[in-house]
Amino acid sequence: MKAERSITTRILTILLPAVVLMAAGLVFVMTYFMNSLTDTILHNLLQPMAKTAAQDVEGHLHTLAERFLLIRENDALTSPGVNRYSKQKGLDHTVGGIEFMWLGVYETDGTLITGTAESPANIAGRDMWPLLLQTGRLVIEDTTLGKSGLEIAMGVPVNSLRLAGDGLRTESYISRYLVGSYKYDVLSDVLSNINIGEYGAAFIINESGTLIAHRNTQKVIDTNRS
Repeated sequence: MKAERSITTRILTILLPAVVLMAAGLVFVMTYFMNSLTDTILHNLLQPMAKTAAQDVEGHLHTLAERFLLIRENDALTSPGVNRYSKQKGLDHTVGGIEFMWLGVYETDGTLITGTAESPANIAGRDMWPLLLQTGRLVIEDTTLGKSGLEIAMGVPVNSLRLAGDGLRTESYISRYLVGSYKYDVLSDVLSNINIGEYGAAFIINESGTLIAHRNTQKVIDTNRS
């Protein structure tokens, strides 16, 4: 009987440390591989998530751009033959119906012809100006800090017709620029709905790596002030 107890004690003495050691080793291995597995899963998921988020943001910007191009078709705003009073009336009506911060019609040298209350007197110094001149197409500027907060400005050339040099044909030329600024909230709302884990966040940077959009608006403001 004594011998049996002695053998049992010796077995337990050997097995218990072995079991504890195996359990500790198993926990370590699981912890290590679970972290690695989690990283792999996140890495595989982030790429399609980022692509989907980018398409969502692109879609919203595309919608804003389409609205802007439709405004350009309004002769009351852009035609050289329409007087300043009629242009101003058209601008005020347009801004009241869409989330613009300001909207203006500009000469080909960048000076304001007529615009809403916060329209800059001159846009020749803005980042979008050289791009407007070079491309002759719609240009969307990086997020900027305006008088009423963050804004997303865009501009588009307005074409008119005139007689060509031979006096027989007509030709198209850029007679004006239509430039306006949307409220940043339009883009901020999109980013706020993109959730990447508990601590992740969607944001947008430009080609220079500068932050231009983030769910934390203060970060964008600080970037524009620095």
